[in-house]
This record gives sequence, C-alpha cells and structure tokens, in this order.
Amino acid sequence: MIRDFDCPAKFYQRHVLLRRLIAVKESLRIGSLYHEGREKGLDHSLAEIRKGSILSQFDADKQAKDEAMITGMLKGAETAFDDIEVEREPEWLQPIVNPDTGRQSKKFRTAGKADGYYIEGNTAVIIEEKTKSGSPGEADISKLDLDAQVLNEVSNLQRSRGVPISRVIYRYIVKPYIKQTKNETVEQFCDRLEADYQTRLDFYFHEFDIIVDQSRVRQWERDLWRIAHTIAYARKHDLWYRNTSRCAEWGGCSYLPLCRGEDVDHLYETVTIPNPELTQEVSHE
Repeated sequence: MIRDFDCPAKFYQRHVLLRRLIAVKESLRIGSLYHEGREKGLDHSLAEIRKGSILSQFDADKQAKDEAMITGMLKGAETAFDDIEVEREPEWLQPIVNPDTGRQSKKFRTAGKADGYYIEGNTAVIIEEKTKSGSPGEADISKLDLDAQVLNEVSNLQRSRGVPISRVIYRYIVKPYIKQTKNETVEQFCDRLEADYQTRLDFYFHEFDIIVDQSRVRQWERDLWRIAHTIAYARKHDLWYRNTSRCAEWGGCSYLPLCRGEDVDHLYETVTIPNPELTQEVSHE
C-alpha cells in the first residue's frame, strides 16, 4: 500500500476506488502460484493452473509447461531450502505506531504477512522469497537491508509477536531459462524443465542472510507515520496527482491506460476485499 503512494494517482485507483485489472499479469500469476504452493502445497498450485480454459493446442501446451515450471520450482525449493520448523505466511493486523511516542493511529492500520517465520533462541527470523527473471545481481543484493517490504514485516511481526527479529533470510527463485527445442515434444521439454531445477539448484535458488539493523526499522516506522499523514492530507484535499516517472516500473503501471484517458473501463473490476491473500483484512476509512 505504501509503495503505491510513490504515485498518488495509482494509490487512488488501487486503494480508494479499489480497482484491479481483471487479467492478472503473467509475472504476477507465476509468483502467486509459487507462493501459494509454498503455503498450501504443490497440488493446490497445479489445481489453480488447471482452472484455465483450454481452447486450443497452444493453451494445452502452455498449461503443461506451467505445471512443469511450478513443479520444478516448488520441488527444487524443498530440496534447496531447509524449512522444517518454519511457520508459513504469518500475518498481522494492527494500528500503525509513532515509534518516538508509542502513540497508535486511530485512522490507519497495517495488515500483511511474511513468507516464513521461526524462533531462534531468544529472537526470531523471517523469510522473504521472490520469484525473479534472471539471477540476482549486485544491485539487487546491495539494497536488501533497505527493502521497505522487509522492514515493514520486521516492524509489524516484532510488535504482534512480542519477539525481536534478528535476521531476515532473503531468497530469490529464478524463473526458467531453458526453452523447448525444435526436435522436442512438449512432454519431453516438461520432463527436462523439472529435472533442470533439481540438477541446477545453485543456479535457480539463491539465499542471503541479512542481519536486522533495528535503527533502520525505527526509521522505517517514522517514514510510515509521516506517509500516513501525507495520505490523510491527500484524502482530505483530494490531491491525487500523477508521478509519471513511475509509469514504466515493474513492466508498466496497471493504471496507465486510465491516466491516458483511454476507454478501458471494461478491463477493470472493483473489488470488495483489497487483498484476498490475507485472512484478516484492514478496513478502509
């Protein structure tokens, strides 16, 4: 939610009007299938893939390839990562807090979840997993300890669980690199894809251990408190300006056609639950 306020116009569409694209971007769909599989099991993700309509041989082939990809990613993750005692998808729902005074907000609450959580001695560890096209580079690694999403997870899980978090295990899961060859059937390619994930674990699965700097967590909490005041001001005065420097990020903003005034209302729907992945949902005030 806070990340979207980089562009107030996007924030307005997503969090005030609650508009979402009906068709989910492919990159987001694959990421969701992976995360749901980590939480609910491989069979759940395969069942989600099989819900898609098959109107042609192309659709059937794509479904088979998606099944192979998700199978390879999930089985590979089980082999690559040691998660025997991990609590999957720990959630929180609580007011935001001014870290300097301890005062809780009466208007803003935060809801979310991490990918994993476990106790280690007198402290806790959280796990964050991201699917990615390509191996993580120096630019990705160098900013992990400043990742706003992770700082937000650390802040809120520390408060809700009452246990300080000392480490974050940050993981990248690389999407498939290999392609089907001309002389290969779809079935042969799928078998090769699943095997590739198992035989090249170091290529597809990357893990980084980040020590939590509590001073950065406190700074994030101050930033969050200030941003909440900015959002309140924008709501009061209806100030939802466009930040066009953000239009091309993450493969392009979902709301760009609306900002350009295109006749695309049929591509969007208004949701009643802002984040269906959460069992507890923050109310909009």
